[in-house]
Amino acid sequence: MEAKANDFLEKQPIGELMRRYAVPCVISLLVAALYNIVDQLFIANASYLGSHGNAANTVVFPLTDKALLVRRLSISANRLLTEAAAPKEPGLEHLDLFTDYAAQEKQKEADRAALERERKKQEAVLPSRKSTGKMPF
Repeated sequence: MEAKANDFLEKQPIGELMRRYAVPCVISLLVAALYNIVDQLFIANASYLGSHGNAANTVVFPLTDKALLVRRLSISANRLLTEAAAPKEPGLEHLDLFTDYAAQEKQKEADRAALERERKKQEAVLPSRKSTGKMPF
């Protein structure tokens, strides 16, 4: 089996990875925020702009900040899994004394059954739609 290119992400300690990747990102965000603060101060001190300049900067800054949004989306969307590849084991669960876990388990089972019925309906409809090109109803 060949080694993955990002194999080191699985083997290095979390603290080292945070220093390597999170710290530069945080610094760049702080520099961008500091730039915006200094820009607002200079605009506010300009006698010919005043509050109109700050209002314009407040309107335009979110438009220029869209690059950060795209970066956040690309970082958070790079590990998507298909439904079949998703782990089936339950994760950690917070327990308390006031929850009826038997009723919760029955509800989960009913939800699973409803999802399975819906999936079977979709699987029954899709072949007929593929052959005729129309919905069967």
